[in-house]
Amino acid sequence: MGLKTNKTWSQQEFAIKLRLHQDPAAGLFSPERQHLFILAAKTALAATLCWWLAQAFGLHEPYWGPISAIIVLQSKVGSTITASRDRILGTLIGAAFGFSFSLFGALPWNYVGAVLAAVILSGLLGLRNSSRLAGVTITIVMLV
Repeated sequence: MGLKTNKTWSQQEFAIKLRLHQDPAAGLFSPERQHLFILAAKTALAATLCWWLAQAFGLHEPYWGPISAIIVLQSKVGSTITASRDRILGTLIGAAFGFSFSLFGALPWNYVGAVLAAVILSGLLGLRNSSRLAGVTITIVMLV
């Protein structure tokens, strides 16, 4: 579907964004593809570096390092830092609640209470994205 000459500039730009028309001048290294190549390189480098560091420190399951890097790596540095912060805080909250609640009561009630309390605390602290990982960490601490 080609562009018609009677379309306004904004309509043409919108059509390009919807991929109705590929800009022939963009070629292989269009800005969108450059961004994709950079993100792919950053992801591969971060995953490899995390795997290498995990092995260098003698961790028993070094594959968790690159998995974490791939999960938190975003297309923008600010987003990556935010995702990393949310992941760390969620893990800390989940570990604290999972350990604390495992000392009291019996399954499944202490587990339910831990997940409920962690999600509520995360929400009250404005860390809604951390609540998911808090729940996952509680599950690992209490059920695995």
